[in-house]
Amino acid sequence: MNALFGIAAAPAAASTATHGLQSALGALSRPFGSFFQTAVDQSDSTASADAKAAASEATSLEQRVSKQLQELFASAGVQADEEASIRFDETTGLLRVDGHHSATAIEAAIKSNPQLMDDLQRLAELQSQFDPGVSPADWELQARMTDAGATLQWR
Repeated sequence: MNALFGIAAAPAAASTATHGLQSALGALSRPFGSFFQTAVDQSDSTASADAKAAASEATSLEQRVSKQLQELFASAGVQADEEASIRFDETTGLLRVDGHHSATAIEAAIKSNPQLMDDLQRLAELQSQFDPGVSPADWELQARMTDAGATLQWR
């Protein structure tokens, strides 16, 4: 009878031992899991703060570039509702302006303004963070002259 009792009790003992082992492992893994989750939450808030800062910088920079291009376009004789395509190719290091009869004058004016060149490059870098279709190294920007500024559209 003792042998039968031993065989019958074995599954219950194994189940109790397994449950105890799972509880012990769960207790050991919970602090790491909590730590990891906290790290992920902090990373998300940091990433979110970084994204907000980048978005804010991009908005401010886009307004400044729009105003600079409006002034530049006006000095080159560009009228309201006319547009030009501004392209940059990092491989060649060339900036090209196309799509307007004053493209050569616009291109020369942009190239002679290092701050505008830097602003355009930085704006492309920021835009690439939000739009995978924009490359910070090889970009195209369609600029349309308006009374309020130049409207910018990335291609």
